[in-house]
Amino acid sequence: MEGIAALVDFTFAHFADNPTFVLITRNENLERGAHIARVKRVQEMSSPLIGQIATLLTNGAANGVLRGGIEPLQLYVSIVALSCHHLNNVHTLSATFGADLADASFRDERRRHVRQLVLSYVTDLRDSAS
Repeated sequence: MEGIAALVDFTFAHFADNPTFVLITRNENLERGAHIARVKRVQEMSSPLIGQIATLLTNGAANGVLRGGIEPLQLYVSIVALSCHHLNNVHTLSATFGADLADASFRDERRRHVRQLVLSYVTDLRDSAS
């Protein structure tokens, strides 16, 4: 469970602390991944991360701490989405809801919320059969 919490905290902080990375990623998606698709090393560098997540999930399930059946890539994509959607859409969400999503207190609360959501999901042993 501590490893999953650390992954959430790291991912959240990485996006929050690297706004240029968020912009580059957003722009690359507008280009339909044309540039990153040509960099073969990206997949090589990313595969170990998914393997480490798989190990955390397998060990946690074996110890009865985490539920089984969680697909590592799906979990990681969910963590990424929860950690950066508010950054990618900070201006429109702030205007829509009349709240400053760039404010440090909002971001602190957002990190805690994301952490709680993910940890609740991975520890819900009632949902192991899904």
